Amino acid sequence: MISLFPNLTERLKLCNISEDELAVSLNLSQDVLELKMQGIIPWKLVDAIKICHLLNTDDIKSLFVQLDSK
Repeated sequence: MISLFPNLTERLKLCNISEDELAVSLNLSQDVLELKMQGIIPWKLVDAIKICHLLNTDDIKSLFVQLDSK
């Protein structure tokens, strides 16, 4: 999966959380998760908060720093 959120992707890897597990935790389909990771669909604050809880961090800002897509 191509991700515009490298910090989020790296943190998921460090915590051994797969994309499938993340999708289930957020009650999202794999397709919707992929669109969010690509920056096509924006993240909702509630999802970002759930991800922070899942990753045991409160640094929401750094997780959702987006790569320049140009």
